[in-house]
Amino acid sequence: MNHVEKVIQEFSLFQHGLTREHVRRNRDRQNWKIAQELSFKKVQDCLDILIAGNENVPPDPSVRGTKAFLKIVYHYVEIFFSPSASLKIRITYAGFVAHFMGIWRNFVHKHQQLTLTKNFLSRETYTDILISVHFAVILICFSRDNFPQQKCELSIVGSDCCEDFFSKNGQFVGNHHVYPYAQMFRNVSHMIRLNQIEVDDNAPAFAKAHIKQENVWHRQAHGGILCSLLDYPALGTEIWDWKEGIQMARILARNLGMGPDFYNFII
Repeated sequence: MNHVEKVIQEFSLFQHGLTREHVRRNRDRQNWKIAQELSFKKVQDCLDILIAGNENVPPDPSVRGTKAFLKIVYHYVEIFFSPSASLKIRITYAGFVAHFMGIWRNFVHKHQQLTLTKNFLSRETYTDILISVHFAVILICFSRDNFPQQKCELSIVGSDCCEDFFSKNGQFVGNHHVYPYAQMFRNVSHMIRLNQIEVDDNAPAFAKAHIKQENVWHRQAHGGILCSLLDYPALGTEIWDWKEGIQMARILARNLGMGPDFYNFII
């Protein structure tokens, strides 16, 4: 966050779009909107300038780690929410994220001065990321092989429909998280009716979700070419697409000094 604060100090709001609210992590670490905006390409571009330096700021190589972390986050979110990346590219991104995470973890594990507890993500986060990127690739291939006439809607696979249903049902019983089956069954018809009203264009508009849960990833498109979620990769090409992601991960790791001992050069 120190590097993000430096971006706010050295560049204009137009260049990065960040405010002081973006660096107040202790207030709400589950703010989805802010997490997206922190990893936008324009923020990464500002970090690149900090790394290389210019007439206003001296070079700061320490920013490379922050830039790499946001790059991983960016590509991970692109897998599910990109308005422009094809399904083929998303497979490459999945291979990139999965393989770099493995390199990063092994590098920390074998380093004499680093520990996984202090210098890596939590085990749950690491496991969730690996499962989700593999799931994305499997879903693309499964949809291609069985439902090629249907779009592969990766953006809705994490919509938490079950969690949303049970949470809303709790509001009918006094905002409780624990309730018997009879109370849930009694409220189902009311919840279905409310959902019918919510999707009716002529019905009264319901209040929108809290702004912190808003999906703003599409703001980076800027009128670019939208991807087709019906354009599935050819059978068998997903292997090579995944391997392209592996190559991307290896290049980034070597540039960060995380390559094997027999690599003594920078790509």
